[in-house]
Amino acid sequence: IKGQWICPQTGVAFYNPAFDVTPNELISGIITERGVAYPPFAKSLEKLKH
Repeated sequence: IKGQWICPQTGVAFYNPAFDVTPNELISGIITERGVAYPPFAKSLEKLKH
């Protein structure tokens, strides 16, 4: 764009994860439009769906 590099040149090392890599033990809740889900998340998120 306008003669500027918008991506690293060859040989440049970088790390760009496609997903959040936060360890599970550091997550105490998931905030959604419908409320906050707490562990166990499968059960809690299911309740928020209805």
